[in-house]
Amino acid sequence: MHGDVYDILKNRVLDANSWASGLSTPAQTKPIDTQNDFGAIISGPVYFPWLYNGRNKSFFMFNYEGYRWNTGVSD
Repeated sequence: MHGDVYDILKNRVLDANSWASGLSTPAQTKPIDTQNDFGAIISGPVYFPWLYNGRNKSFFMFNYEGYRWNTGVSD
């Protein structure tokens, strides 16, 4: 059995301010933009005890991916 889990997060707290935004006289705030891409995958050989041994013959794979994207206006 093999598996993997991942999460890619982009939000206003972790993002840096852009170069152009820092030059303006009143400092512009970063936009409210949250993106979250997450998922998991699991794979392995098909094996049913006393019924079927699919090692090196049959394999399964299951994948799930979720994506959340929230936008808004600057405060």
